[in-house]
Amino acid sequence: MDDVTNKAHVLLVDDEPGVRDSIALLLELEGYRVTQAPDGQEAWELLGQARPDLVISDYMMPRLNGRQLAERLRSDPTLEDIPILLMSGALPPAVDPAAIADGFLQKPASFAHLNQMVELLLSRAAD
Repeated sequence: MDDVTNKAHVLLVDDEPGVRDSIALLLELEGYRVTQAPDGQEAWELLGQARPDLVISDYMMPRLNGRQLAERLRSDPTLEDIPILLMSGALPPAVDPAAIADGFLQKPASFAHLNQMVELLLSRAAD
């Protein structure tokens, strides 16, 4: 593991507790510090308390979905540069994930692919 990985703080947003807990555990084993939120609204509130290095968000969630969370991030000058990795098992066909986020993963995704995307987005942000 490198220093970027060991120091990175990931905000993980997903309304499925089992999915969220599994991904959080795997990321923590890789050395990431992970904060979890069950929906975009709670994630937005957490963003006011601590700035993560990366946001991983499900698309379909109650209260504030992944698109709405990304739009809020992009419209806030203090948060707009945080990379966003969007995930979904059923993204609506009219939605272009590239217009919303810096990366997209179709769920279910292997942890190797998820970890690869996390490392890529964190390294781009560090440049």
